[in-house]
Amino acid sequence: TARRMARSLSRLTQAAQGLAAGDLATTLPPTRIAEVEGLTTAFRQMALELRQAAQLQQHYAQNLEQQVAEKTVALTEAQRIARVGSWEVDVATGVSTWSAEQSHILGREPTADLSRYPDILALIPPEDQLIIWAAVEAAIAQGKPYTVEHGIIRPDQSICYVISRGEAVVNNQGEVVKVVGTITDITERKRAEAALTQAKQQLEIRIVELNQRHQEMESLGKMSDFLQACLTLTDIYKTLPSLLQPLFPGCSGSLFRVDPAVNQVKVVATWGTHQPSATTLPIEDCWAMRRGKDHRGEPEVPGIRCNHSSCRDTATLCIPMIAQGETLGLFYVTVDRPDVLPEGKRQLARTVAEQVSLAIANLQLRETLLQQSISDPLTGLYNRRYLEESLTQVIAQSQRHDHAIGVIMLDIDHFKQFNDTYGHTAGDNVLQTVGALLRESGRGSDIACRYGGEEMILILPESSLAQTQLKAEAISRAIARLELTYNGKHLGTLTASLGVASFPQHGATVSALVQAADAALYCAKASGRNQVVVAPI
Repeated sequence: TARRMARSLSRLTQAAQGLAAGDLATTLPPTRIAEVEGLTTAFRQMALELRQAAQLQQHYAQNLEQQVAEKTVALTEAQRIARVGSWEVDVATGVSTWSAEQSHILGREPTADLSRYPDILALIPPEDQLIIWAAVEAAIAQGKPYTVEHGIIRPDQSICYVISRGEAVVNNQGEVVKVVGTITDITERKRAEAALTQAKQQLEIRIVELNQRHQEMESLGKMSDFLQACLTLTDIYKTLPSLLQPLFPGCSGSLFRVDPAVNQVKVVATWGTHQPSATTLPIEDCWAMRRGKDHRGEPEVPGIRCNHSSCRDTATLCIPMIAQGETLGLFYVTVDRPDVLPEGKRQLARTVAEQVSLAIANLQLRETLLQQSISDPLTGLYNRRYLEESLTQVIAQSQRHDHAIGVIMLDIDHFKQFNDTYGHTAGDNVLQTVGALLRESGRGSDIACRYGGEEMILILPESSLAQTQLKAEAISRAIARLELTYNGKHLGTLTASLGVASFPQHGATVSALVQAADAALYCAKASGRNQVVVAPI
């Protein structure tokens, strides 16, 4: 408008100038000509001011446009950083208008053609739409904003999670004309929460597994104690069912023992509801016995199931019981569902089979040695022959399981004086007393032997050098506390010198270990007796 007025004034000024400079100037009086010139000057000044006003208005408009553009860019960047999109829906037309960041959150490219945007409610999963509608209706009814957490379906059918905040806009007549709001992308937070929940669940599962392993270890320890306390094979067979049932809940099982004379295995112990189809069966009926390794039988693979499986709908596990290179029997477990017997339980079954095998082997070896007069008739300890055979086996087992072995060699100090002073019978009584002390102070797996004369030796399987030294010192103190009497006579106090050695530090053979313990014993006696000396490494 200012520019149009300036142009009009310019034309008027030109006309006035032409009038003043034209032929009519000669016919007008001077005063009239001066008025025209003054008017022309005023018009010029007005035109100049109007042009300046138009220029200033244009400058202000340009500044305003620039500020609006800058604010728009800043708002878009803030939405991008905060992962917040804005939107509005025109109630009359149903047209949705989105910000660029909302398009990005929803996995769509920003577009200027608003008709290309789908209805935002159509992007919400069906299970969340009712929640959104209820929130919008409540917001309209109460005139308050709403906040709802829900999912959004992206074009690739993936789900992103957002927090929607919105409110209804009403006109002067109280009619809702549009709904406006924002969405905040919380997909990463949701993923983090889901990952945290999963980690928590896994941790809880792991805790349950650890508690189960702890209970299993306690049960294994209890079973090991009972097996070591068993004196006969019959004791083992009677004890095992009640010990195995807690280790394998929901399972049934049997223990078979090999009868080499007839090439068969015979049931000697059972537990659970599923019993084997026969109490005796040929060795070739079991794949585990034929192959010498574990064998699993699954209901869906009937072709490789053992013939002795009593029910074809159960899962089975057969483990050959092998000790010292000899197959002693079969450990058999059966369950109704394969998931009851996962890898952890199968490994537990292998451990149990190994412990039972060792216990049976130890008892068989003990019975054989007893038949060969393995004990020393005077002290009741094992003799030297038993020491050499048993220590060889203990070394082999320790090498296989990476366990230490402790060896204590003991010699009674000044034993000759007892014989010279009180007679050989009194001396024999001293040997018997010390032998009884060694038997009573040892564990079930320890081996106490009379090595020769007044020398005795104690083998401690699965005992470190430090533990063996403590054991030797305890024995030394116990001997010093003995009150010896014979035929009503007090025989005085008794002391002993002890040498300590350990496998594998001091040797990997029977002779090496015994020699190391003997050398330590000799050092103890040479250093004044009544002490414990550990063999140097």
